[in-house]
Amino acid sequence: MILKLKFLLLLGASTIFNHVAAQDGKSLFNLQKGDWFVMRADVDLTPEYNRRLHQVNKDTRQKSIYWLRFTLQQTATNGHQIYGIQLIRYRHEMAATQQTRPFPKSGYDSFYPLYEQGKTSLDTLPTYLLELTPDGTIQLQRDGAPHTTQLGQTGKITDFGTKVRIITETFRDDMLALLVNLMTIPQGKEAAKTFHLPDETEVTARIQDSRQQGAFLKEDIGFTEDIQCHLFRLIDSRVPSLIKTSSGLNLVMVAASFDIPGNATIKGNIKHHTVATPIATPYKFSGTEHRVLTPQTMGEGGSFEESVHLETATSLFFLYGDQALTIFLSPGDTLTLTTDARDMADTYAFAGNAAQNSELAQRIGELLMEQSGWGSGKLSTVMRQKDTDAFHAFIQEENRKAQQLFENYLDNASPDAINYYRREWAFALATSKLQFLSTVHYKSHQDAQVPFSDFPKDFFTDIDTMEASSGDANTIIRPDYHTWLVQYYQARIGVAPIWDDDFLRVFPFIIATSSGHTQYKTLHTFLKRAISGSDWHTNQRIKPYYEDFMKNCQDSAMTNNLKREWAWNEQWEPGISASLLALPLLDGSSVELSRYKGKPLCLIVSEFFVPTELAAYAAFIKDKTNSDVQFVIAQIRQQPDVPSVLHDSLFQGIPNVELLELAHHPKDIGPIGTSGYSSKWFVLDPWLRVVAGNLQPTYRRTNDVVPTMQTISYPGTNSYPVKLEELLDKARKAHRFTKAQTAEFRKIAGWTFVSILLTTLVIGVTNRRRTQALKKREAMKHRIQQLEIKALRSQMNPHFIFNALNSIQSLITENRFRDANIYLAEFASLLRGVLNNSEKPGVSLSDELEAVEHYCRLEQLRFDFTYRIHVPDDVSPELIEIPSMIIQPLVENSIVHGFAQKRRKACLTIAIEHTNCGLTVTVADNGTGLPVEGQVYRQGNGMGLKLVEERVRNFNNTEKNTNLTLQNRIENGKIGGATATITLMMD
Repeated sequence: MILKLKFLLLLGASTIFNHVAAQDGKSLFNLQKGDWFVMRADVDLTPEYNRRLHQVNKDTRQKSIYWLRFTLQQTATNGHQIYGIQLIRYRHEMAATQQTRPFPKSGYDSFYPLYEQGKTSLDTLPTYLLELTPDGTIQLQRDGAPHTTQLGQTGKITDFGTKVRIITETFRDDMLALLVNLMTIPQGKEAAKTFHLPDETEVTARIQDSRQQGAFLKEDIGFTEDIQCHLFRLIDSRVPSLIKTSSGLNLVMVAASFDIPGNATIKGNIKHHTVATPIATPYKFSGTEHRVLTPQTMGEGGSFEESVHLETATSLFFLYGDQALTIFLSPGDTLTLTTDARDMADTYAFAGNAAQNSELAQRIGELLMEQSGWGSGKLSTVMRQKDTDAFHAFIQEENRKAQQLFENYLDNASPDAINYYRREWAFALATSKLQFLSTVHYKSHQDAQVPFSDFPKDFFTDIDTMEASSGDANTIIRPDYHTWLVQYYQARIGVAPIWDDDFLRVFPFIIATSSGHTQYKTLHTFLKRAISGSDWHTNQRIKPYYEDFMKNCQDSAMTNNLKREWAWNEQWEPGISASLLALPLLDGSSVELSRYKGKPLCLIVSEFFVPTELAAYAAFIKDKTNSDVQFVIAQIRQQPDVPSVLHDSLFQGIPNVELLELAHHPKDIGPIGTSGYSSKWFVLDPWLRVVAGNLQPTYRRTNDVVPTMQTISYPGTNSYPVKLEELLDKARKAHRFTKAQTAEFRKIAGWTFVSILLTTLVIGVTNRRRTQALKKREAMKHRIQQLEIKALRSQMNPHFIFNALNSIQSLITENRFRDANIYLAEFASLLRGVLNNSEKPGVSLSDELEAVEHYCRLEQLRFDFTYRIHVPDDVSPELIEIPSMIIQPLVENSIVHGFAQKRRKACLTIAIEHTNCGLTVTVADNGTGLPVEGQVYRQGNGMGLKLVEERVRNFNNTEKNTNLTLQNRIENGKIGGATATITLMMD
């Protein structure tokens, strides 16, 4: 596998990229960072050239298929492009070439690996980094190990005869080298390139034609007489969309981040066209939906042309009105159809390169319709007879016709078409036999005692020789095939077939009897049936199997389908509020479920109600014990020919039932969707909470080993395990709040109360600690302030004493002994008061003014001045507390500095005033004034004034320097003294 992986990686990279590089030597594609595309590469190892290269046995047919995703990660400044390459899928098939049937066949598909239980994650496939240079060099790196290969560099574009030796030092695959160098041929008709293959074979490739075809540039390249190549390149992005070779190697773009045009075309003319715009409708063949192609617009005279994008060769239905033709197209095909609208099946004619394939498709489709076991097919008549010999004869005749048809088209139709329809025919034969065996209970006739005895020779060969990993997503297989196959294997070993689709009992048989796509498809069929047809409790048992499937299967079509079904079923978990809020009606409106709130609700849904079923429901609803329940019977209308339940007279006059027709919109009705004849019950309590949902009436069994008939058990009988009455009683007894909700509420309330209590305690403790901390900080701050004030007072008192002693000394020096004695007596009286107040944080204003008055009388012994103290009536000096010795320095400053040189009429005024800011003390003099005229002096230079300012600031608890103001008094344009003002903040 790794060898072929390397082969395809370089093939996918080189075949796709190098041709553009050869053209312009610049960036390879017109892509932006983050753009991506996925290429599918089919390598058919059957042709002789490939068989020789790969040493494949001539009696086996082998084919490898790779899906590679290329993502442009960046474009360097030098023009190099870095692509990330991811192998997203790999498949290898092997089969014998001599058999007329494409079985037995073996192989491997990474989408469907060996099934493992308990798997923890999906398998991962390798990723690569690819660096492309303008000169054709390719560097491929995986797991940190680079591999560089020079892939056939071309000479100048005009040098058509350049010989290039292929260098394959790492990859010695001739097919890879052949196609890589083929794609590096310069663009232009007759351009050529000569190759030397590793086996020394010299080959010349030449572009024979290059032309625009729709959205593609088509290039026809001749390589040898036996090998030709057709390349379809998107014109806008220059990315190859399709590469087809006659050597068995083809590439096709299957997905991209940009638009991909259709790569196959059907055109032609429909005579007597009457339908203006045909509309495609789902067309079911044997229970399986086919891909359909419908002309969307019709030209004059019934002409049309439609394109379709195909990943691989496949069968399609061409629909026109209510008529259909089966066609077969491959990527790159063109089919021309002419027919008559009045009877397409008898008047069709095909032309083009897909004509023979489509003729085979239509012919084999007619046989498949005859061989169908349902509807009006001939086989259905034989089935009802339950005659083994008649059935076997019919099957043999039909098989003879089909094999003759394959033989007739063997030389005209493509191998892809022959193998496709051989496989589909083989599955159809096996399915018909499985259906017949289940009908006759695996007995050849009614009197047979032992199952599987007395059947015609080789009757079971078509079933037993089916490939173990049969089919793929492109094979038409009836869904019932997987169910009948499991039941067949169970019956073969003597186990009673499981008719109730119990997944847990079916699972071991699926794992033991199949593999690959068939195994996964069967598991998917039974899982989907179990999930969609069971209630929430039942599905919890299969949840581990569902998770195992999701971790094994890499087919997103299967996994996404199961994810959707599982998500829908999860919405019916008992006790939760219903997520389905409205029912979409057929007329486009909707019915809100909230209109039924207040009483138990029973919703019964089906696509098709049989009359006996409706009668049973009507009788059940009319029972007076159910009058308190609102019933809604809803029919999902998918097919217009199904009788409507709205006009059923059985429910007329019943007030508690409502009949609805629902539109089939999977997105809207997914949670209640049904299939076929199955009904489903959904019971909600008065508050629209789920009591039970997604319940299907079970089947009645008989005493036989195998049930003779699948009979639905209707309400009112005792043949089903869960009675509807029990569910309705449970809905009636539901409380406003369920036990779980009550317990949850109590839990939430308890936790909320505890949380509030703890929060309150935490907040209380935190606030208490914060308050205590604030009080401690405030107390500490106050203590610091007191200490600071005390320290300032301790500085103030020595300063005052020093000045007073200087005054006494001055009097003694002047021989004024009597004045000195008087001064000393006054000083002693003043000092006694100062010392008494030194330990107090504050003194009354009256005490402070008394001290100031003592000081003024002392200074009058030295200087000739008068003083006046003014206290207004609204100020009570005895009740106001201020810092001690706060006014004296201001008075001292006026006397000593203002009156020192003024010999007469000196006057000092001390005024107390109550203002909005507090208490204002003003000391004014008519002395010499301040040194500078008009100066506002806020900070004194003397020690006394600095101490006063600091004490006032501490008292006011402010950092502002506006508590002490000194300024000159201006009178008649001259300095008439100075004024000192302090403001003390008061409460």
